[in-house]
Amino acid sequence: MTCGLGIVEAETVLLAADSAAASLKNPEIYNLKTAKVFKVGSYGMVYTTSYRLGQILRYETEFPEPPEHDLERFMATAFIDSIRRSLAAAEFDRGLGEHGSILVGVSGQLFAIGNELQVGSEDTPYAAVGDGRYVAYGALYALDGSGKPARERAEIALRAAQRFCPVVREPFVFVEV
Repeated sequence: MTCGLGIVEAETVLLAADSAAASLKNPEIYNLKTAKVFKVGSYGMVYTTSYRLGQILRYETEFPEPPEHDLERFMATAFIDSIRRSLAAAEFDRGLGEHGSILVGVSGQLFAIGNELQVGSEDTPYAAVGDGRYVAYGALYALDGSGKPARERAEIALRAAQRFCPVVREPFVFVEV
């Protein structure tokens, strides 16, 4: 349905996503005004698959302020607990499962939240989610160390995903945190 990515550069996380609403199982494809990348409080987020998931994250979840230390532990506990509460309150409490993946940028770090609400960090300064992720990863890998700014690398990766994945489409939306 999408391609979203995050790049860490210095103390900033750039998040980006396409605008397609589609499925590899269905021939229909739309461009929606609803962005799959946004800021909420101290966080930047990209989500995939379910627009309802994105609405719950963006409009219904009360995220706690991140601590100065032990951010990974905080993300795996307090941050995930806030998502669980919101999903349950919205009766969308099946976890993410087929409902999508999330990238979160906060305090200069990038976290991936998977289908069992597990929190992980790549050993690279970038990550990608969605149907176009494999193409985006390839482009990001090839561009790593190129000296190009994060925004340019993100755009190249999204254009590559759009070229080789039928459910990725412009316009691309960017957020920095």
